[in-house]
Amino acid sequence: MKYTEYKYEPGTTLKIPVTNILYGGLITLKHAIEFIKSNKPQLLEEYIDILKTELSKSDQFDVSVMYEPEIMKIYPDLHKLYVNKILTLLNYSKYDSYMIEDAIEIEIDDAIRSMHLNGYYLSLPFLELLDDTNAIELSKQFGKYLVQTNPASTRESDTIDDRLNGFLIAFFNRWKAHDVMIGKYDENTILYKITKCRWHDIMKEMNLEPSLFYASFCYGDYAMTKRFNPNFELTRTKTLVEGFQYCDFCERDTRYSKDSEHPQKEFWEQLS
Repeated sequence: MKYTEYKYEPGTTLKIPVTNILYGGLITLKHAIEFIKSNKPQLLEEYIDILKTELSKSDQFDVSVMYEPEIMKIYPDLHKLYVNKILTLLNYSKYDSYMIEDAIEIEIDDAIRSMHLNGYYLSLPFLELLDDTNAIELSKQFGKYLVQTNPASTRESDTIDDRLNGFLIAFFNRWKAHDVMIGKYDENTILYKITKCRWHDIMKEMNLEPSLFYASFCYGDYAMTKRFNPNFELTRTKTLVEGFQYCDFCERDTRYSKDSEHPQKEFWEQLS
């Protein structure tokens, strides 16, 4: 068993147009409204009102985006409020000297906040509308729905090797936002142990609610694994977000490793 270590590198940037970040966020907003309409239609108007109140706390920017799906035309003010929220999370004042269509170097923390916290902020109203247990459960289902409806999460992998080399290693190399050990446990199983994660760090720095963050973001990992191949299965017993010292990811191809057990704590403690 050979494992490779990847380290968090402060100062990492991603080259991406601001418009891509805005489009991604607005598509997620569209999916949120569709999800509520399908699953909790009786809560939709109250959900919109609570969301508007939360979004109104953002900075104001004179930026317009030519993306407004039919469903959003019913709530034009919500569209503008959400653009401002994304730009606030991006720290847009650092980048506003560029055209929003230009591919520019975005600092990794700004990219994480503006691209990957959509599910969290769109789940926040659930905590006001429902008791904690039902709010967290609805957030999990919403996170799963986002994975299933996001074309960017559709990357087919025929084998575990495809998953490892075609996505996971490329992801850790591109973002450089984790301290992680990753490798194959056997021919049909990938393990990776994460001891530092900038998503987790940002959650703490922004004082976000951990159980909602886990439900709206981390829980989607299970559905994401299935999107690559319905035969793949993720097991995990610990995450940093839940207060543990590491995340213990185990992905296996159930066509060949159906009865495999998640490695015991002793294995993970020695993996360093």
